[in-house]
Amino acid sequence: MMVGRRERGDGVRTPTSEPDETFDITGELIRVTDDDVQAGILARLASSEKDWRTGGLLSTAVIGGIFTRIAPWWQVAVFVVARVLAVLGNVVLIRRVRRRSVADALRDGYLTQLELWLGTIALSWSCAAFLTPSPLLQHPESVLVLVALLGVEGVLVHAAAFSPRAIAIVTFTFWSSLTLRAVVDGSEYRLQLLLFLAGYQGVLAFHALSIQRQNVRSVRSEIINRTLHDRVKQQHDQLAQVNTQLGAALEQSTELASYDPLTGILNRRAFLAAVTGELTRMRSHHESSSVVLLDLDGFKSANDNYGHIAGDEVLATCSLLLRDEMRASDIVARWGGDEFIVLLPNTSPENAAACAERYRAALKGATSATWPEQLHISASLGVAELRHDVGFDEALAAADHALYRAKHEGRNAVRVAPTTARPS
Repeated sequence: MMVGRRERGDGVRTPTSEPDETFDITGELIRVTDDDVQAGILARLASSEKDWRTGGLLSTAVIGGIFTRIAPWWQVAVFVVARVLAVLGNVVLIRRVRRRSVADALRDGYLTQLELWLGTIALSWSCAAFLTPSPLLQHPESVLVLVALLGVEGVLVHAAAFSPRAIAIVTFTFWSSLTLRAVVDGSEYRLQLLLFLAGYQGVLAFHALSIQRQNVRSVRSEIINRTLHDRVKQQHDQLAQVNTQLGAALEQSTELASYDPLTGILNRRAFLAAVTGELTRMRSHHESSSVVLLDLDGFKSANDNYGHIAGDEVLATCSLLLRDEMRASDIVARWGGDEFIVLLPNTSPENAAACAERYRAALKGATSATWPEQLHISASLGVAELRHDVGFDEALAAADHALYRAKHEGRNAVRVAPTTARPS
């Protein structure tokens, strides 16, 4: 199979006029060579072993049965043995082809061997004409055998229509044998018989060559279609792989866009998306939740005194401590700067205050080997109820107000503020 590119003068690719060329979906030229066609024909022949075997043996049995009425038994036996050997020889050749790859079998000359063996098969058939009594056209059995042999020749020439050489071998073998039989025959219609045989061979050869050209076109089309199918499948597989990679990249980018790179917890945008989903659930079940807003006490002075690296370590450590205190259903995020926010689904303000107290105690004892000894962390927290009839902004404002109270009442404390309903 040859692959290349051909372009018009204006740079646009166009198929050539040959029937064995076309372009695939990528613009590559597919050109089917004679070797490709011969390999395809050889593959077809190799797949027809059963037809060769069954048809050859059945036709031998039928014509052998006719010969038992007009020829001695030993002549019939010779005919049957010759036919069986011809059939078996053809089967052996086909099986040898099937044990190899088609390309190797073609390179080793098995297509030529099959062509020549067809001559052997034709000879085993055509010589049967010499078993008929003379004159040919005056004995019904002889006429029947002659008609049967011409029918067999038609079938065999049709089977040989994979190459002009095979057609020539089969038609010449039958013509020479039957012509010789007609020459030695004493019939007064010998000249007419010779003319008929010559005309029959010509018509048969012309028809077989037409079939051969159709077979070649069929094999070319089959090869091109198979190649196009394989390339489309390859393109499909490549696109599927690219889609998988794009999906993984999208998932990764979504994850990166949803999480704070310093603390590893959700960022504000992802938290608000989670809140939207929780509000929908709450309204459908008429439930309430709670919001906890947390701010680290004195973080700005610690950041100024010990540097931003120490400040980043404080934020990362505090986020780890908070995650350890979370329930599976709780959602924690970095709200901004040194502020964290927690959504506690289906949780009353009282229970949320208890959870916030755990957060405060965990952060109060926070420490790290990399922190300066003078660095101590505490947090102030505000708790507010998030009801299904109240928007998140109102709950956030209430939590922020409670956090403001905790800051101004000494810090390191938890305060709870009621959430007012949205006015109707």
